[in-house]
Amino acid sequence: MNAQHAEVLAYYQATRKDYRNLWTSWNEMAVHFGHYDESATGHGAAVLRMNEVVADAAGITVSDRVLDAGCGYGGSATWLAAERRCRVTGITLVPFQALEGMQRARQLGLADRVSLMQADYTCLPFADSSFSVFWALESLVHTRDRAEVLSEAYRVLQPGGRLVFAECLLRGAPALAPEEQAYLQPALDGWAMPALYSVDSHRRMLAAAGFEDIAFEDRTASVRPSLRRLRRLCALAMPGARLLQRCGLFNDRRVANVAGSLRLAQALERELWHYGIFTARRPA
Repeated sequence: MNAQHAEVLAYYQATRKDYRNLWTSWNEMAVHFGHYDESATGHGAAVLRMNEVVADAAGITVSDRVLDAGCGYGGSATWLAAERRCRVTGITLVPFQALEGMQRARQLGLADRVSLMQADYTCLPFADSSFSVFWALESLVHTRDRAEVLSEAYRVLQPGGRLVFAECLLRGAPALAPEEQAYLQPALDGWAMPALYSVDSHRRMLAAAGFEDIAFEDRTASVRPSLRRLRRLCALAMPGARLLQRCGLFNDRRVANVAGSLRLAQALERELWHYGIFTARRPA
């Protein structure tokens, strides 16, 4: 396990209770933002709606075999299997996420279409051309070498296969000034995110990996309510987290997660980053 993998694993181990208590419920098992619109005005509905929006962007149907790269607890994988009736393989670096996600998939009667396992999306344990869709929902932020992930995505996709990912994206123009990058940094450190990349940077990496029909849709307005919710929660939690830290009941990583979450929400208000969905296709 390399240093970045260890950092991601340590992050999710430290914040396990925080996600489950404040963000992730049994109905969604989501660790991603919600997509708010006229059909989804509350947190639970919005995180499920995000699955629907991303699935529609990729055109996922019953005939697809999907790789969910960075699947967390398998919330998106089980949603896809239940709603689109496709087969989904999910991978995560975090063993307890795969274990708990598979327990839920079995309880929902979806184990015949969902498989979750521990694996690394920079070195996928699958043969070439194994999937028709590569899906990544707010998971690419945890890798230092995004180009390597996109290259692996291209390899495991069938000719004509589709890639879709939704992600936090660095503001491209004007580029962040040094003081703006310094303001954003606690959010990156707190969430084990090595860096954010701009839309143009992603376009270049996708093209270099061999993808075509590259498209991007900005969804910042739809995730702003999620960030406002996150800001409220963290503003309320921060004094208690500091107190528990002084008492030795909260470790530094948990406090950094709360502080980083608050800073990420504040950085969106300053328009230092935005959010959107990329789609692309491996040539047939």
